[in-house]
Amino acid sequence: MSAEAEAEAKRTAPAEKPPAKGASPGQKSGLQSGQKAGSKPGQKPGQKPGQKPGQKARKIPMRQCLGCNQHKPKAELLRVVRTPEGETVLDFTGKKSGRGAYICRDVACLRRVRKSHRLERSLDCTISDAVYDRMEAELSGQEEHP
Repeated sequence: MSAEAEAEAKRTAPAEKPPAKGASPGQKSGLQSGQKAGSKPGQKPGQKPGQKPGQKARKIPMRQCLGCNQHKPKAELLRVVRTPEGETVLDFTGKKSGRGAYICRDVACLRRVRKSHRLERSLDCTISDAVYDRMEAELSGQEEHP
């Protein structure tokens, strides 16, 4: 067979797949049947590491800060509420009724929100400077005494 014929045969022949990552050439994969990659041998499918058997994984609700636009866990943020009466207040518990928006527990984020009027757009109401001043005072007082 000529060199040209050998080259043609190599190009048309089906290519062999390389062995799986971390597997020896004769071994297909290091996983047991039904086991997903990244799980431990005694772990059930869908179970997260460190999770007790029969226990559901808890989702952590995430919210976006209006000041810095960062997504953070709901518990780390402060809720600003427009109550059904139309009053705008800080909700430290996160349970007051009304339309809410979230900001970081940082005075700088409140100042950014105040300057850009994002809180007013989010709560669909006008907020006076006195309310912003009161919220800033409450937030400053809350930071000093957690």
